[in-house]
Amino acid sequence: MKLVELKEFKTRAEAELVFDLLKSNGFNAVLQSDDLAGLNPSLGLVNGYQLMVKEDQVSEIKAFLSASK
Repeated sequence: MKLVELKEFKTRAEAELVFDLLKSNGFNAVLQSDDLAGLNPSLGLVNGYQLMVKEDQVSEIKAFLSASK
């Protein structure tokens, strides 16, 4: 299973909203950041928050997110 970046977010809150939506609908996702698990949010401003998903689910997830708008 190869993980690829689906999208990068500027805030943890925005990234977690999409992450939770995906997880609650049965998709595999990982939220990656360098902000020490939220303890130092200023670090997240530098590198952002990457939403990682399984490579073979990218098309399906993009379609799902488009339909969810």
